[in-house]
Amino acid sequence: MIERVRFACVSACVCVMWPAVASASPWTLPQHELVLSTDFGFSTADKEYMNDGDRQLYPLRGKFESASLGLGVRYGFTDNFEMEARATFKQVSFNADPVILEISPFVDPDDQTQIRDDATLDQVRASVIDFGSTQFGAADLDVAARYNVYRGPVLITPQLSAKIPLGYEGPRGTFDQLDIGSPTITVGDDVTLGDGQIDVAASILLGTYLPWTRTFVRADVGFNKRFGAPGDQVIGSAKAGQFLLDRFIVFGGVRFANTVLEGEKIGDTFVDNNPSQTARDYRFTGNVEIQDLFLDRDFVTLEVGAIVNLDKVELQVVYTDVLDGRNYSDLSGVSVSVVTSIPDATRQGDGELEPTEEVEVIEEVILVPVEEEVEPELEPEPELEPELEPESEPGEGEFEDQPGEGLDPSGDLDGSTR
Repeated sequence: MIERVRFACVSACVCVMWPAVASASPWTLPQHELVLSTDFGFSTADKEYMNDGDRQLYPLRGKFESASLGLGVRYGFTDNFEMEARATFKQVSFNADPVILEISPFVDPDDQTQIRDDATLDQVRASVIDFGSTQFGAADLDVAARYNVYRGPVLITPQLSAKIPLGYEGPRGTFDQLDIGSPTITVGDDVTLGDGQIDVAASILLGTYLPWTRTFVRADVGFNKRFGAPGDQVIGSAKAGQFLLDRFIVFGGVRFANTVLEGEKIGDTFVDNNPSQTARDYRFTGNVEIQDLFLDRDFVTLEVGAIVNLDKVELQVVYTDVLDGRNYSDLSGVSVSVVTSIPDATRQGDGELEPTEEVEVIEEVILVPVEEEVEPELEPEPELEPELEPESEPGEGEFEDQPGEGLDPSGDLDGSTR
C-alpha cells in the first residue's frame, strides 16, 4: 500500500525531467547563436501503473503534485556542433489521509477497530502514519552535445546526453522502521526530487522539413545507461508539427522508455491490493503484500502543443499525458515555455557580417532553409542598331555649289579673269 506513495513521487520526478530530452533537435544552431529558455510546468496524478502494468488509484485517496522551473541554455559552436544545459528546480508533494494500522501495539487485538483502553493520547498520536510530504529544491542538471553529420532531405544528428543529480537525497524503502508491535512506525522518504543517480544516453536524431506543406517531422532513438540501482533503458520519441499561419504552429508526439536490463533491489515495497479502502476502514493485514522495490521504469507519453513565434522569441504551451507505464505515475501536466534566440551572440568584430543562408525559425528554434521565390527572368529586348542616313549624291546636299560662291578652277574667288 504505502510504497505506492513512494513510487508515485519518484516516477513523477523522472517524468517531469523528460522535457530536456524531448527538446533535442536534429537541426543544430548556426555558429555563434545563443538560445535561452525558461519553462514552468505543473503535473498531477491520483493513479499509478503497477509493476505488472495495471493502473490503480493511490491508496488512502492519495494525490501527487509537482511544480517545476527549468532554465536552459543552448549554443552553436559551429554550424554543425552545439551543446545544451538545463537545470531544473522543483517542488513535489504527496498528500493522503493519515491512518492507524491495526499492527500498531495500541490497537485492541480483540477488536482492531478500537484503541486499547490503557493507551494514552500521546501513544495513539505516535501510532498515526501520515504519508504526506513535500520537498523543494534543485533536482537534476541535463547536459547534451549534438553534431550534425548529414544535412540533406533527412537530417542525421548523433547526440550524447547526461542527467546529473544536484545533491538531493535519493529514494529508499517505504518505512525506515517497520517492526510489528513497535510503538512507532517511521515512514521513509516518500517524496524525492528524482532517482538521485547519473544517466548517460547516446541517441540518433532524425528530422525532415517539407517546405511545400510547411511541415516538420523528427524522431530519435537511443540507449540510456542508468548508473546505480535502476535498470538500463531504450528510449525514443517522435514528433510532427504544422504551420497554420506564419507565426503559429501546432504539434504532437509520443515519447517512450523501456527497461531492458533489470536493476538492483533498493528495499521493500508494500503493495495495496485494495487501494479504494478509506482510512477509517483500512486493513493492513490481508490486503498488503511485501514486494522487492526496484527503480526500473517504463512509460509511453503523449504530448500536444502550440507555438507562437515572435521573430526571435517563441512562446510554447504543451499538454502531456502518460498513456501507459510500469512503476510509473499516471501523470497529466501542462508546461509554458519562453525561448529566446540571440543570433551572432559571440561573433567578434564590428565589420559587416557575411551573408548567411536565409532561415526560418520554428519549434524550439529549429532552423530550416526558406525557399526563396525566384522571379522569372525577362528575356532581354533585342538591341536596335541606329539607322544611318543615305549618303548624298554629287551636286546635292550641303556641299552643293551656290551661285557666285564656289571655287573657280582658275583660282579666282569670284570666277572673273584678269
